Amino acid sequence: MSLSSRAPTSALMIAATAVCLGVAGCVLVMDADFDDYHAAEPVPAPDGGGGEGGSQAGGAAGSVEGGQGGTAGEAGMGGDAGRGGTAGSAPVDASTDEAVQPTCDDGIWNQGEEKLDCGGPCPPCPGFTHFESFDSFPSPGPDGPYGVYGVCNDDSYVEGWVLTNTADPVFPQGAGYYALIDTTKLLYSGLVCDDSLVTPELDTRQSTQVTISFDTTFLMLTASHAEVVLVRDGTPETVWTTYVDVPAQRVTLGPESVAGTEKLSVLFRYVGEFDGYWMVDNIGIVGE
Repeated sequence: MSLSSRAPTSALMIAATAVCLGVAGCVLVMDADFDDYHAAEPVPAPDGGGGEGGSQAGGAAGSVEGGQGGTAGEAGMGGDAGRGGTAGSAPVDASTDEAVQPTCDDGIWNQGEEKLDCGGPCPPCPGFTHFESFDSFPSPGPDGPYGVYGVCNDDSYVEGWVLTNTADPVFPQGAGYYALIDTTKLLYSGLVCDDSLVTPELDTRQSTQVTISFDTTFLMLTASHAEVVLVRDGTPETVWTTYVDVPAQRVTLGPESVAGTEKLSVLFRYVGEFDGYWMVDNIGIVGE
């Protein structure tokens, strides 16, 4: 399955795997690798300065937990060499004489944390931001490639979802590349497209809710419709549907709950026969 670009651009192949659950909807199944958490390496303390009695002062004690002792400074003019800085020390449990593990619930922004009690040696901080403008073509965006699948994508005589950079006055937000499915050509007569544009899977383990937004123009002639489907750990839920025209605008959905969810993807599903088009760009998904 591929997401291609419409002329004058060359073909864009973006792979996806889906398990279809009938015409009513499909569940996308993707593998995703998540980074392991690891403790930050200790930072050595700065070297000591110059000697007392000369032109330089003695070295200060190491200021970083677990840091090494400072190196003795060179002798100043007419003075003795400065004394090396004292090594810093990591927190130690007096009863076991062992270093204390990182404290990620002490309410103190310390030990290299990115925010209070998260990041660095602690679990990742809550939240994430996904944004796709499709303008990185021919390379995928920072979170990986989008996928496409469906009836018209699999038909060799018509197109399903494609990328295009053809400017269209009905969709001024679609600057650069944007995603499009267009069934207004006679070739689509008698062929009911049921095709989805699918985001990469996103890690939602540190989020409890998400907000989805996108720029769009949707035109229906008789009976086509468009919907946005939220897929939580393989379980789909339709969170937006339209059976009427949607002129150029930004749509915002949510917040939607993702509590207890590990992986999330979003489907932009179009169903129609010789019956209109759907344009989508600047997709944003924010987890909190």
